[in-house]
Formats: sequence, structure tokens, C-alpha cells
Amino acid sequence: MITILIADEHELVRTGIKRILSFETDFEVVAVAASGEQVVSCCQKLNPDVVLLDVSVQGIGAIETAKRLIRRFPGTKIVFISDSGQLALVSQLLDIGVHGVITKDVTIDIMVESVRRVTAGVRYLPQDVAQRLALSRYNSSVSETPFQALSERELNIALLLSKGTKSADIAKELSITAKTVNTYRYRMFEKLGIKTDVELVHLALFYKLIKVNQKLCA
Repeated sequence: MITILIADEHELVRTGIKRILSFETDFEVVAVAASGEQVVSCCQKLNPDVVLLDVSVQGIGAIETAKRLIRRFPGTKIVFISDSGQLALVSQLLDIGVHGVITKDVTIDIMVESVRRVTAGVRYLPQDVAQRLALSRYNSSVSETPFQALSERELNIALLLSKGTKSADIAKELSITAKTVNTYRYRMFEKLGIKTDVELVHLALFYKLIKVNQKLCA
């Protein structure tokens, strides 16, 4: 039996994926979670075989969640669910050790296959994602986004800021000081060639790092 944890900020999505996976006789969804903190806590208690981790996970964010899972639960496989076009984020997550990536527009069969493949110890990438990623790494002028110049921590903070999370809340969630958050903010602003959070949101939307309905009011 393959045990699975589903992590997504939307209850409807969590319920839908759980129902889909319930038709597989060798799958068991042991928990669902809305935030990165909940994911880590559930893994501590349940030690699932696979975590389906959505880009929209609340709290500490997808990157920090993945890093903590890889560090604390090396036996748990992570399949990251991204929006189409989030190449910079996918690249960062693969670099830190995520075991598989699928996009939200894949078929049910591909999602099921990704779970089986990573459980068997095989890294999983849909063919189109693998091709675009390989092309961008081979030729930096192709499919590159400015976000690929950011470090893991900078990209994680960029995602949180783009979704409207305040510096004080980011500091609390990542166990760093607000001053450190601002240091990362201005460092990534320089790399991205921008000066304000508003410009960051526009850039994140343009490169599909976030969706319009993810933007929160300050």
C-alpha cells in the first residue's frame, strides 16, 4: 500500500485529488494539509510514502516545505504540483531534491503514474516539462526567467511577498528576523531589476510564478 499526503491550500482541490486517488486499490490517502507547517507535522506523525505538494501551499511556502521534508524525512517522496510555465520554481525544487513534478493540467493517469514512479525510486517529469527545462539549462537565452537568478531562499520569499504575505509574517514562518527578510527583499530586487513589491507582483504574474487569484490585499 502506498500512503499519500495531499497538500493544497484549497479544500475543494484536496477533496478532489483524494477522491481520484481512492480509486487506486494500492493507494491510501492518510492525510490532507493546507499549509507547509501542517505537512511537516503530518509527516512527523504518519511518515507517508509520498507527498503531493502544490505550489499554493500556505504558510512557509512550497520551497521551504520541500526543504524541511527532504532534510527530516528522506524516505518520503515529494511530487510537486505546479502551474504551467513555472520553470524557475520547478528548477529550484529539482535542485533541492524533489522527486517528481507534474503540472495542474495533466491527466489523472499521469498523476497516478508520477506517484508510482517516485515510489519506485525513479524521478518523474512529464516529457514537455523535461524538454523545456533541459532547453533552458542548455541555452540560457531560451525559456529563462529572471527568477532563475534567485537563490532558494530568495525565490521562496519572492513567492510569499507576491502573494501578499507581510514581512513580519514571513519572518515568523521562516524563523528569521524581519530585517533579514528585508535584506533578501532588496537583494532579489537588485537581481530582478525592480524597486517595489508592486513591480515584484507584476513580474511574478508575467512569468506565471503566481496566478491573479493568489494576490492578496495588503
